[in-house]
Amino acid sequence: MAHRYYRGHIYIIDVSQSVEHDHPNAIVFLRSDISNVTSFFRKHGVSVMTMLELFNFITDVTIDDSNVDAYLEKLQNSIASRPALTSEQQTEEVFKQSFIPRNLEEVVDIERDMKRGQAGDTEGVRAAHERTNERANERASERTN
Repeated sequence: MAHRYYRGHIYIIDVSQSVEHDHPNAIVFLRSDISNVTSFFRKHGVSVMTMLELFNFITDVTIDDSNVDAYLEKLQNSIASRPALTSEQQTEEVFKQSFIPRNLEEVVDIERDMKRGQAGDTEGVRAAHERTNERANERASERTN
């Protein structure tokens, strides 16, 4: 599910894919929705949050009715003053491909993974997390059967 804030209102887009946060594919669906929504509005000339900014906005549990307007106003000022950068687009692509654990069971060996990532072995990290994700999906499937 994706959210858009426009003229004092939050719009919920693509509710049909709405799932609980602990669903095995919740992060995959969210990332896809964020990509689709930001791409749509960007194509129509709207200055939008980066995918990472929108992801952080959606998942930040500290944002509530008392501070959402100030948070978004600060972000809108940042967006308005932001030059168009190719590095921003690169960051977007990295975010699209990044593994985001849904729970601590998916964090197998954080120290090993950080060392691999720092050494440039992102493929080894990705493969380890894909195996973990497959196991998590199998467990979720077993619970539903």
